[in-house]
Amino acid sequence: MRSRWLRVNGYQLHWIEAGRGPAVLLLHGFAGSCADWEPTVAWLADHGYRALAVDALGFGRSEKPANAPYGLE
Repeated sequence: MRSRWLRVNGYQLHWIEAGRGPAVLLLHGFAGSCADWEPTVAWLADHGYRALAVDALGFGRSEKPANAPYGLE
């Protein structure tokens, strides 16, 4: 499992990824993080998928700026 970083609209986002094959994107719920998906990422990777779990802005290891647009848009 690899930890990755990406800058989107000026904000630093974190995600984990493992495996090769068709991609599966996993999104956590409110007050969660990509760490919640680690067992699922490992299982998917072991079964022929490329699994990616993202920390939403303000959660997990992603940046938590006070002035970020945290709305649904």
